[in-house]
Amino acid sequence: AMQPFASEEIRIADEPSGSGVFFHSQFQARFRSIGGAGPFPNDDWFIDDVYLGVPIILAINDENPIFPTTYAIESNYPNPFNPSTTIAYQLPQRSQISLVIYNAIGQEIRNLAADTREAGRYTTLWDGRDNSGKPVASGIYFYLFTANPVSGSESGFRSTHKMILLK
Repeated sequence: AMQPFASEEIRIADEPSGSGVFFHSQFQARFRSIGGAGPFPNDDWFIDDVYLGVPIILAINDENPIFPTTYAIESNYPNPFNPSTTIAYQLPQRSQISLVIYNAIGQEIRNLAADTREAGRYTTLWDGRDNSGKPVASGIYFYLFTANPVSGSESGFRSTHKMILLK
């Protein structure tokens, strides 16, 4: 009997980073068959839809998109970084969002996003520059993400993460 496809999600950020110099620089993925229906051990397995990173929206088909059910923001990657880093977040519903970078003494360095976004998954790239376009110095920076639903009674979301720029 043919087995149905199984979905597996592995959050690289939750896995050990090994001995890599940078965050998860030695991550590897291996696919193995657990047996076959025929006389050969690997004759009937398939791999489909492999994502590395954060897909914008996962969908079964165009009429039935799978949207996030909670607010979340992930740790930036890579971290430490040079010259740029990616910040991923998700929204369960249409929300007013803000994503701002601060230096270690709390001064605003860069406003990366301040607008209304639909439900879904998003990524934003920070290029290590301030609001005037100048490269910032090596050091510790923080990003503050806030999201408030445009309508409904659900409360908003707020989270701060630390990142390191090494030059």
